[in-house]
Amino acid sequence: MIDLLKKYWGYKAFKPLQHAIIESVLEGNDTLALLPTGGGKSLCYQLPALMMEGSVLVVSPLIALMEDQVQQLSRRGIKAMYFKSDTPNQTVHQQIDNCIHGNYKVVYTSPERLAQPAFKHHLSQAHFSLLAIDESHCISSWGHDFRPTYRKLNELRDVFPSVPLLALTATATPEVVKDIIENLEMKTPRCFQGSFDRPNIDYQRWITEDKKTTTIQILKQYNQSSIVYCPTRKTTENWALFLQQQGLKADFFHGGITQQEKKEKLKEWQAEKVVHMVATTAFGMGIDKTNVRTIVHVDLPESIEAYYQETGRAGRDGQAAQAILLFHPLEANDRLAKHQKQIPTIAEVEKMYKAMYNYFHIARGEGLGETVPLELNRFASRYSLSKTRAHHLLTLFEKAGVIALQYGIDQQRGIQMKCTVDQAKAYLQQHTSDSAILLEALMRHYPHLFLETMSIQLTKIATRLQWSSPRFHSGLSELEKSNLIQVLNTAPLSITFLQARNDQQNSVACYQNIIQVENRKEKQLKAMLSFASTSKCCKRNQLLAYFGETADKSCGQCFADACRPEAAQENNLNEKVVSLLQRAPHSIQELKQKLYFEPEALRPILNKLLQDQMIFETDNHQYVWNHE
Repeated sequence: MIDLLKKYWGYKAFKPLQHAIIESVLEGNDTLALLPTGGGKSLCYQLPALMMEGSVLVVSPLIALMEDQVQQLSRRGIKAMYFKSDTPNQTVHQQIDNCIHGNYKVVYTSPERLAQPAFKHHLSQAHFSLLAIDESHCISSWGHDFRPTYRKLNELRDVFPSVPLLALTATATPEVVKDIIENLEMKTPRCFQGSFDRPNIDYQRWITEDKKTTTIQILKQYNQSSIVYCPTRKTTENWALFLQQQGLKADFFHGGITQQEKKEKLKEWQAEKVVHMVATTAFGMGIDKTNVRTIVHVDLPESIEAYYQETGRAGRDGQAAQAILLFHPLEANDRLAKHQKQIPTIAEVEKMYKAMYNYFHIARGEGLGETVPLELNRFASRYSLSKTRAHHLLTLFEKAGVIALQYGIDQQRGIQMKCTVDQAKAYLQQHTSDSAILLEALMRHYPHLFLETMSIQLTKIATRLQWSSPRFHSGLSELEKSNLIQVLNTAPLSITFLQARNDQQNSVACYQNIIQVENRKEKQLKAMLSFASTSKCCKRNQLLAYFGETADKSCGQCFADACRPEAAQENNLNEKVVSLLQRAPHSIQELKQKLYFEPEALRPILNKLLQDQMIFETDNHQYVWNHE
């Protein structure tokens, strides 16, 4: 086993629990592995794949993560693949045939793909020696990243009844662990739980209103590899530009950039040409960079699980690192109010449910398993929704198990007819070329094409026609040259319907599921707010307790009062203010820059010193020490 570890991964020893987990897998046990972020979860199924007959089937929630893992394995000389959407060169069924006959050791797929009966039936012919469920906390509605399609993964036990199962996660409370075991029908599982403790990470909270200035101070003080987490794609771009303008080597990273851009940005970051990566929360999953020294959250994470996972991307080399949360007490009420405002009414859910099916002309009782591309701007405009609200509602429908969303699907285009129906029919009578065959296929499969611009997954048409990619695009180009159609930009989003249309029954059930999920999200948000707002108990101990683990002592380094050898924070700040003023006059802004505290925290101290005549204030608002 060690020989394989050295040969393919270049490591001389296993990380804690890896060896025991791999042995359990090789013995044929159902196994649950709870390893902290950076604990080496993927090795627990990748190395056994080399020692077992057949393949390992890995269920993963992110296409980007699957692609990254396959590339890493390929570079190590391990044959791996993941399932993509239909392409003109290869259908999903052809990919399954490759999986069955191609001697792959590791095969990745998404839970949404496994929810399709035809896919699952065809895949049942493959020889798998292990089923690995990555990010298995997604199974539990108590988890921070619940995905309904994960709850259907227990159906794999019927398809592969004798194949052992390995469930992996980095973040699971005792409640979630119980849910994982029950839902996956794990048979007397062997459970391995690494400690959630990351003693090399210093958990800090900086109270500030001016988060940009504070972030600059932090990054200049700790000018080593860092991740700055922002809540939205737009804010990552704005923050990266701001940091660049301040002379810092920064860039942004989010799900809206192309795969090529992602590769280039990661390469720059790995090479330290970019020091500070400003990113949305998914950034870091599957990325092997051990020397990240600082994590900055400019916005409050949605849950303690998310916070732990994101801060855990620092200090994977075991060296000292810091996780800094920027926070202001006034945020608490704003965040709760924002969350409650996002919860839809039942009328809004019913309207959205009908809109989704109507937009794609799906009749009652139909739509199950159908995947369609969506131009979000056009959809939102038609139903008088903002793009943000439309996307939020779609994500809620996904969590309710009605649809599955997929981003960045290739070969999706908007098709706009430039001719009338009669002109199209005349063209078909006069031509027998590929362009005519393609036009007839478009008219047959999309009867509403002459009424409106429609998003079409062109690869499906090519697959139905059994055409190669060059032949297909040649026919498409000929139709454009003949001024019969116009091909518009790629649609970055697609929807897979997981239910047949049933307006009354399904929309009500959907609303009930949404309310249940949102109530749990609110509970998780309140736990995170409590973590950020209070400073009485050790923050590391608070994190450990959340995940069902106890600690012998306080960490001695976080922002909690219990972990500072000096007096409470207020007394410590008072001493620092006095010390600075004894050395030289300071304005309140100068004190703020040196102490990282907002004026509202400094003013009571300055007022007390003024009252006691220990200092005086000059005309230009400098505070001067006045006591010998």
